[in-house]
Amino acid sequence: MAVNPPGNYRLGSVAQPLSEQEVHLAEDGEVLVRGSTLQKIEIPDRTPFTSDGFYATGDLGRFDEDGYLYLLGRQWEITKTSNGRQVALPALETHFRDAPGIDQFVVFGHGRPHLVALISLVPGCSRDPVRLAVLIEKCNALLPRHERLSGGHLLDKALTPLKGELTLNLKMRRSEIEKKYGASSDSLYKKLVETGREDKVIVQ
Repeated sequence: MAVNPPGNYRLGSVAQPLSEQEVHLAEDGEVLVRGSTLQKIEIPDRTPFTSDGFYATGDLGRFDEDGYLYLLGRQWEITKTSNGRQVALPALETHFRDAPGIDQFVVFGHGRPHLVALISLVPGCSRDPVRLAVLIEKCNALLPRHERLSGGHLLDKALTPLKGELTLNLKMRRSEIEKKYGASSDSLYKKLVETGREDKVIVQ
């Protein structure tokens, strides 16, 4: 539906839509496409086409002032904080997993003013919460303010498929993880408020 041609590209975007395609954004930011190259397809348990013939891609996106389209992630991998900012979770989690000693990193924050995470460490890595807080703050410094972490809950054991927390190909089952560890994230939010350190990183 879009191509970045040589000499007219914009890094990070999927380019301007091709002339034979209509690309709109739904109210929630989902990318909708209509054009001659689309074929009607049936997806079980989903109605991919809107009443006016647009294909609902499941991707969230934005246009810049010149009409270049940027993809923000899949609908179910985007969270929205209480101040209305959208955060693409996979890219953010990858950013923190690249830090030394971090094994798994799962971000929560839907409807909340701050983002927090569940963290598992590489075996043998120091579990000192102060060290980890400093590490997260260093990662935060490379991010826009609305994507910065305010706290982390350190897991005793890594997430596994055997406990239903990951799929067999090791993708996160977010709903199961949130159901199982929701109380931990709630206690972390409570601690952030009680200590008045909402602008600092707390690891527990």
